[in-house]
Amino acid sequence: MGNSGSFGANPMEQHIGLGSNARIERIDVRWPASGTGQTFTNVAPNQFIEIKESDKDYVKLDRKRVRLGGERRGR
Repeated sequence: MGNSGSFGANPMEQHIGLGSNARIERIDVRWPASGTGQTFTNVAPNQFIEIKESDKDYVKLDRKRVRLGGERRGR
Protein backbone atom coordinates (compact mmCIF):
# COMPACT_ATOMS: atom_id res chain seq x y z
CA MET A 1 0.00 0.00 0.00
CA GLY A 2 2.91 2.37 0.52
CA ASN A 3 2.48 5.55 2.52
CA SER A 4 -0.61 6.89 0.76
CA GLY A 5 -3.02 7.26 3.67
CA SER A 6 -4.88 3.92 3.43
CA PHE A 7 -5.49 1.70 6.43
CA GLY A 8 -4.11 4.11 9.01
CA ALA A 9 -0.95 5.17 7.18
CA ASN A 10 0.11 8.82 7.17
CA PRO A 11 -1.35 10.80 4.26
CA MET A 12 0.96 12.35 1.67
CA GLU A 13 -1.28 15.44 1.70
CA GLN A 14 -0.86 18.23 4.27
CA HIS A 15 -3.67 20.56 5.39
CA ILE A 16 -2.33 23.79 6.83
CA GLY A 17 -4.77 26.19 8.48
CA LEU A 18 -3.93 29.88 8.40
CA GLY A 19 -6.80 31.56 10.23
CA SER A 20 -9.21 34.16 8.90
CA ASN A 21 -6.82 37.15 8.67
CA ALA A 22 -3.66 35.34 7.59
CA ARG A 23 -1.75 35.73 4.36
CA ILE A 24 1.02 33.67 2.83
CA GLU A 25 4.32 35.52 2.49
CA ARG A 26 6.15 32.52 1.09
CA ILE A 27 6.30 28.73 1.12
CA ASP A 28 9.71 27.08 1.59
CA VAL A 29 10.01 23.37 0.80
CA ARG A 30 13.09 21.33 1.67
CA TRP A 31 13.41 17.84 0.17
CA PRO A 32 15.34 15.65 2.63
CA ALA A 33 16.44 12.91 0.19
CA SER A 34 18.03 15.25 -2.37
CA GLY A 35 18.83 18.16 -0.06
CA THR A 36 17.26 20.59 -2.56
CA GLY A 37 14.80 23.34 -1.79
CA GLN A 38 12.08 25.39 -3.42
CA THR A 39 10.52 28.74 -2.53
CA PHE A 40 7.13 30.00 -3.72
CA THR A 41 5.83 33.54 -3.19
CA ASN A 42 2.52 35.27 -3.93
CA VAL A 43 0.53 32.11 -3.14
CA ALA A 44 -3.16 32.82 -2.55
CA PRO A 45 -4.80 31.26 0.54
CA ASN A 46 -7.87 28.98 0.50
CA GLN A 47 -6.75 26.65 -2.24
CA PHE A 48 -5.24 23.22 -2.76
CA ILE A 49 -1.87 23.13 -4.49
CA GLU A 50 0.50 20.39 -5.58
CA ILE A 51 4.25 20.87 -5.25
CA LYS A 52 6.60 18.46 -7.00
CA GLU A 53 10.31 18.30 -6.38
CA SER A 54 12.30 20.21 -9.01
CA ASP A 55 9.21 21.77 -10.67
CA LYS A 56 9.53 25.52 -11.17
CA ASP A 57 5.90 26.27 -10.23
CA TYR A 58 3.17 24.68 -8.13
CA VAL A 59 -0.10 23.43 -9.64
CA LYS A 60 -3.49 24.56 -8.33
CA LEU A 61 -5.82 21.59 -7.79
CA ASP A 62 -9.56 21.67 -8.40
CA ARG A 63 -11.24 20.21 -5.33
CA LYS A 64 -15.00 20.13 -4.91
CA ARG A 65 -16.52 21.16 -1.57
CA VAL A 66 -18.20 18.26 0.24
CA ARG A 67 -20.91 18.90 2.80
CA LEU A 68 -21.70 16.01 5.12
CA GLY A 69 -25.04 15.40 6.78
CA GLY A 70 -27.31 16.37 3.92
CA GLU A 71 -29.12 19.63 3.30
CA ARG A 72 -29.58 22.06 6.22
CA ARG A 73 -33.08 23.27 6.92
CA GLY A 74 -34.32 26.28 8.86
CA ARG A 75 -34.87 25.91 12.59
